[in-house]
Amino acid sequence: MNPTPLVCLYETAPVTVDATRSVPRLLAQLLRSLATYEDQFHVVVVGLPGTRLEECRVLPTPLSLSERAMIRLRRADSSRIQQIWIRKALKSIRQRGIPIGAVICLSPRTAILTRDALRDTVKIVHWSHGHPNLIEKSSANDQFLLEASKCVDQLVVPSQALYRVFWERFHHKCYPPPVSIIPNWVDTQVFAPLVADERNVARQRFGLSDDEIAIAHVGGHALNKGRKILETALCGCDGPRKLAVLSAGDARKSQTQLRSNVRTVDLGRLSPSEMARLYGCCDLGVVPSVCFDTMPLAVLEMMSAGLSVVASRVGGIPEMIDDGETGFLVDLPNDVDSWICRLQTVMNDDDLRVSTGKQARRAATNRFDGRDSFQHWRKLLQRLTDSQAETDSKPDQHARPTVAAR
Repeated sequence: MNPTPLVCLYETAPVTVDATRSVPRLLAQLLRSLATYEDQFHVVVVGLPGTRLEECRVLPTPLSLSERAMIRLRRADSSRIQQIWIRKALKSIRQRGIPIGAVICLSPRTAILTRDALRDTVKIVHWSHGHPNLIEKSSANDQFLLEASKCVDQLVVPSQALYRVFWERFHHKCYPPPVSIIPNWVDTQVFAPLVADERNVARQRFGLSDDEIAIAHVGGHALNKGRKILETALCGCDGPRKLAVLSAGDARKSQTQLRSNVRTVDLGRLSPSEMARLYGCCDLGVVPSVCFDTMPLAVLEMMSAGLSVVASRVGGIPEMIDDGETGFLVDLPNDVDSWICRLQTVMNDDDLRVSTGKQARRAATNRFDGRDSFQHWRKLLQRLTDSQAETDSKPDQHARPTVAAR
């Protein structure tokens, strides 16, 4: 049996297994899994320069000097640049005569342009992690997202929460695509608790003293990651214990003393292996999101590393954390008093922190290690491509009407 040809288009960042950003890293892990499973799929990745996946065929697609000059001349915004890149990527696929059974897209615009270029000759899967267009509420934007939904053969979302956002937004206008809820995953071998000696070495490397409670945070000073809420809450906590917030994600490294016993350390952007060491030397993880968070990888990584996690009850986070068992949820994300109460409870009870951390590790290895998610993806793609093969064998197929990308 010949492998099923599968193409992935990703225009936002290079796709690598060691990417610092969560979506390209998850995508790289998924594509590698598909490419190495019993020769079931032949995977072609069309991405930005820097994309590296040894198991797949990679077609780096940079913009030419003339295209960049045109973009500067016209002062094109990001959506226009995205359109130029996608059209170039699709043209490259056609010129090379690459067979396609299915296409994985990660944005509505990519789905629309792919359908416009390839018509009904392929199946299109839109893997959504919560597109910014969902936030903007306007008739033009709603029409854009509905057009994208009509172009795809399958929508994949990582959480029930994100599916409900789509449904509540569009069900009164008819929301047609079949939906699969496939949770995100974490590499439980990379993100694992450190043994005592490794933990001590990691704490020394990150400049932690023996009497400090180290708190892991991801997102730096990005407003949606709740850094200001966390700092305010920690300064309001009682007690003399020393607290150190180790935050990854900002471009620059810095250190700030918030109070005599509270400091923050910005570590810059860290690789997955460095993030694993960070979690391994910390005593607690916090995810104080103040926006809809679909299924943040930071929560899964912290849980897998054996950390008790305190997080906002937003988006898909309640689907990941069992409150009081594998971590703790704060019902009102912006309420500083709620954060103070939760944080003090966990920080002042070492036994509680350790026991919930062990339960978190167990939940990560049992529910989020990727085996079930990868299997679900394989079955989904095989079902779609099998149905496409049956369709191709029938006469009188009609192309869908062309839709214009916004």
